[in-house]
Amino acid sequence: MSAPFEERSGVVPCGTPWGQWYQTLEEVFIEVQVPPGTRAQDIQCGLQSRHVALSVGGREILKGKLFDSTIADEGTWTLGQKNGSYCSYKDKERCSKLLDFSTRI
Repeated sequence: MSAPFEERSGVVPCGTPWGQWYQTLEEVFIEVQVPPGTRAQDIQCGLQSRHVALSVGGREILKGKLFDSTIADEGTWTLGQKNGSYCSYKDKERCSKLLDFSTRI
């Protein structure tokens, strides 16, 4: 039996002015670079079924519409110690269509 697709192909990150995004077969990840010393209370994030937004210290970093709907309750933000802020969306059925970064994000 061959290895799963993710193991064969690896993750291909797509760079953006604010960080990068990538996906697996089950999740979409958004990584946003935040200034050193950023605390969790400095971050305002909005995860909705068709929209995502992130502000740091009152400055809008990203805001946009997702290509397709997802379950907002399954999305999480995490502030990492070294690499910034992370967003993860889980939606196995529609993962490959969730992000459309040719739009406003």
